[in-house]
Amino acid sequence: MMVADEVDVMLGVPEPTNEEDPFSAIVIWIRNEAFARSTREALEEVWNSSSRSP
Repeated sequence: MMVADEVDVMLGVPEPTNEEDPFSAIVIWIRNEAFARSTREALEEVWNSSSRSP
């Protein structure tokens, strides 16, 4: 999973560690305005193209 705003990007990856806690996760948080802006633009482009009806 990836989310972005104008300053931050967060990447989340589920990591099952054992049967008792199968949904723990690893999260990477990147605070960089230029990277966040370009990532958000790319995500919005994918979102907009995937939400169009055929």
